[in-house]
Amino acid sequence: MAYNILLIVLGCHIKHLLTDRINTAIKFAEDGSYTHVDWFFSGGIKHPELDTTSEAKKMIEQVYSSTTDEERNNWSFIEDTWSTNTADNFFMVKKLIDEDTEKYEKVYVVTSNFHHKRAKMFADKIIESNEFEWILGSLDDYNLRYMEPLHIKNVDTDIKKSFDRFKFVM
Repeated sequence: MAYNILLIVLGCHIKHLLTDRINTAIKFAEDGSYTHVDWFFSGGIKHPELDTTSEAKKMIEQVYSSTTDEERNNWSFIEDTWSTNTADNFFMVKKLIDEDTEKYEKVYVVTSNFHHKRAKMFADKIIESNEFEWILGSLDDYNLRYMEPLHIKNVDTDIKKSFDRFKFVM
């Protein structure tokens, strides 16, 4: 059965992890069993003193350089360059989904394996009753995996900070 899906790719300022997420998403999207795939690339510029290109832009460039026009025939791209963290990502996803709640038959989120638990916590708190399916990259990072339990303790605080930022953008 063919249907429309939303494929959310969470950004990352670490190049090899961002590349892994994109490669994981491309492999999934190339399946071709979908009528249409809306790619939602979520990631702004986390460190403007070091980089002037958004994570979302980098992801789009990588998809274009790794796929053919034919593969991208039934794909469209949505670029979120505002978000700089996972809480921001899901506030922007919520805004998109709330604009047309019937548009997608399925929603998938692509992130790194070590980031899944925290990302899911954000998704579940910001977009209640979501039925997201998760696609996880295989690349691991020991230091980031080690830090995840510390970041998980800050999920509620991060959501509040992002909410306060978000309300000024919308």
